[in-house]
Amino acid sequence: MSPLTVTRAARSHVPYHPIGASQVASAMAAALKGMTYTSESDYPFTALSASNPGKKPVSGPLVLDKFKPQLAKMFKDDLDASPFSVKNLATEVWSPKETQDWLKSNAEASDPSDADGVKYAKAFGQVRKLIDANLTDVRMVKVGVKDEHGKFADDQGLYALMLVGRTRDGQIAGIMTGTVET
Repeated sequence: MSPLTVTRAARSHVPYHPIGASQVASAMAAALKGMTYTSESDYPFTALSASNPGKKPVSGPLVLDKFKPQLAKMFKDDLDASPFSVKNLATEVWSPKETQDWLKSNAEASDPSDADGVKYAKAFGQVRKLIDANLTDVRMVKVGVKDEHGKFADDQGLYALMLVGRTRDGQIAGIMTGTVET
């Protein structure tokens, strides 16, 4: 089966000129409205944007610092710690190639006869176009609980997948969803 090719006409409503962080995040979330990321559970996509005064590169500590409220909301029922603290979380930052491979795989329908899969791939095609036009230093930052050694724990339930990059003025924008891995 051939992967779905998203045509320029199908993406024509996506802005092609550089826009601000909150606009990029909102446009990405709008493109994915009604879509969920499917793993052992389904999670919607939400917009992320934050200031980045020092124009720091995307990193695990930066994402934990800038998106505490969103992470608190996602993990509130999953962590035993009360009150919520990012100190209970660890990150895994994907390489640019791993991030681009993930984006590419989500923008291709594995089965062209699956209407939902085609719709999802088309939406991610729009997200890729927004990223290409507006973001640099794009990384997937996977956030989850720490293991007994204080490191990122594998296969321990809920994780946040945070696809973030920097706008031309150095601010941060992206989308977040959840995935369950056991």
